[in-house]
Amino acid sequence: MSVRATGIRTPLSVLLFGLCLPLGTLAFLAEEANEGERMPWDRAIAGLLDRRAGLAAPRVDELLALGIWAGALLIGATALVLIARARSRQVVFWAVSISGVTLIELSLSGLVRWLDGGSVSFPSSSATVAMAAVAALVVLVGPSGQRAFVSAVGALFVVGYGFSLVYLGWSNPSYVVAGWCASVAWVSGVRLALPLDAGARSTGAASLKSSVRALLRRQPVDDLLDWVRFRIDTFPRSLAWLRPLALPELQESTYHELPWVGVRGGRRAESTKTRWEEIAPFIEAHGVRSAVDIGSSAGWFGFKLAERGVPTIAVERSPRGLRLGLYTRKKTGLDEVNFLAMEVKPTTVGLLPAADCLLLLSVWHHFVREWGFEEATEMLAGIWEKTGRLLFFETGEDEMPTSWQLPPMVPDARSWLTDFLAEVCTGSSIVHLGLHDALGPDNEPCRRNLFVAVRDAQQQV
Repeated sequence: MSVRATGIRTPLSVLLFGLCLPLGTLAFLAEEANEGERMPWDRAIAGLLDRRAGLAAPRVDELLALGIWAGALLIGATALVLIARARSRQVVFWAVSISGVTLIELSLSGLVRWLDGGSVSFPSSSATVAMAAVAALVVLVGPSGQRAFVSAVGALFVVGYGFSLVYLGWSNPSYVVAGWCASVAWVSGVRLALPLDAGARSTGAASLKSSVRALLRRQPVDDLLDWVRFRIDTFPRSLAWLRPLALPELQESTYHELPWVGVRGGRRAESTKTRWEEIAPFIEAHGVRSAVDIGSSAGWFGFKLAERGVPTIAVERSPRGLRLGLYTRKKTGLDEVNFLAMEVKPTTVGLLPAADCLLLLSVWHHFVREWGFEEATEMLAGIWEKTGRLLFFETGEDEMPTSWQLPPMVPDARSWLTDFLAEVCTGSSIVHLGLHDALGPDNEPCRRNLFVAVRDAQQQV
């Protein structure tokens, strides 16, 4: 019931989850009540209770009603015992919590009746007072071992009480939930305004001010929105049940795994690792001190390089890839990887930063499709000019449709690409780094050649 009872202990969290969320929910339900709309769950629960009404014992209504009043008396008696042992601030807290929420309920009910022109009781007065009593009790108990017990018993009472109200036809589920929201918001606000700790009187107002100021700086809200967007961008985590539906937009979201933030099993998770096993020794042997990954997606290679202390710029044009990469960077603290939102094309390739190592993995065939073979070759030459020591290269091969405009790779892809890279990357040695699993444009499995163009020692920067 209490925000702090759930383990969320900062005033800022109380503002977010004890005030903002309940008040937002209350406003939404009030609008629906004013418009005379019944929520879908109201109709569903009403139908369920109607179907089961015949199964109830003849006197169950009376028993439930008796349980409501007995529970209310028990809560009231417990509260009186606590108040009798409390200091004046706790008495004031209890009085303000209960009387204040009662006034709120009466005001809201009167306003909704006036707007609706009927006799609707919104929110449920009984549910409002019950939740306020339990929430206030949880706060009064304090951070002790008893709090968990009081919270558990109070939760059972509040839920059972609310169910009884609905079952007896005294209210409907939405109005009960609205009462809970009003109570939680009010008690949370009173808890912030009237600190109960011994030394909190002088610091309570300053703490509240500081929390409000932090909230207005938007950082907590931005963090929450970032987390929600991250969950959307990485849905679904498993693609096995979606592949038969051929949904490329969803599949794109998990192209690489991001184990740093719990995303595993991307479409190229294992094959990305085999490429890295070939790339890493060259990074080490050639003393790479800076890198640029072109078409980085969410930046998997950038994060691996950053783990080795190599400052890396991950270049990506996809908003989703950039969001995932920036979120991962924020959560991991790997600030050696940086993201550049940029579409690499003939007019912008010259703007790429120079570095010891550049990666152009499964990107060049996109250049060919979008700009033609001649322009794509010029772009590759421009990228080589930015390369101080190593250029890792991979592209689509014979698995690509003719619409992609790739030239025939004869006598075989490995031989043709070796000669092509040697011609474009002047002053280099071309090293073949093996065949690796990949996916074609229709997500069909294939194998591609991985190369590294090593600039001759006398030309290295």
